[in-house]
Amino acid sequence: MEDMKIYVETSCLRSNIRHPDPKSQKELAALEQLAERYWLFGSRLTLREATATAKKTQQDSLILDYKALKPIPKDERLLGFNSQSDRYGGFISYPLIADCQDETLRKELIEHGLGPKDAEHLTQAVCNDCEVFLTRDEATIINPHRQWLEQRFPNLKIRLPSELLLRCRAVSGRNVHRLVPMQTQIQRRVELNSKNQTFDYITYRTSVGAGSS
Repeated sequence: MEDMKIYVETSCLRSNIRHPDPKSQKELAALEQLAERYWLFGSRLTLREATATAKKTQQDSLILDYKALKPIPKDERLLGFNSQSDRYGGFISYPLIADCQDETLRKELIEHGLGPKDAEHLTQAVCNDCEVFLTRDEATIINPHRQWLEQRFPNLKIRLPSELLLRCRAVSGRNVHRLVPMQTQIQRRVELNSKNQTFDYITYRTSVGAGSS
């Protein structure tokens, strides 16, 4: 299981796993260990949901969590342009942007019973060739739809953070992409953003033997 492309749904943002119960803490610990090994990807759908959070302190924390993710390559879709002019020669034009890459696929997922937001996230993961869809949403995604989703999209696995970590531990002989820990990622991004600098995360590749997943 090398070079995994993991899509992080909003429920798996670190600040959304804030409850002290053992199950939540297990998922949080797994998420942080995954973040040390693999690129975790997010979409602007996640940012939109984070900014809609009512409590300001929680909203700020979720936005930082989102910024620690790597953006998916195909995040927005250009629908066209809206252009207007007036009789004095004035002219304005602005793009029309959609957050969802494939409206037909989104509709199919909704018709199967997924909620609109869940369908949008899954569409983004599929259209970006992600191998894992990371979610903690057992009530509306994992329990009712995982089996069908993995049959419909054979290259995509629906997993809790703890399930994915367990699978990673079980697989031997792989090349691992190691990233700086999540907290370090967030701090570095905040510091560089405050200086209006651009940056790339450092990627470490470690060979731990030959083999395949």
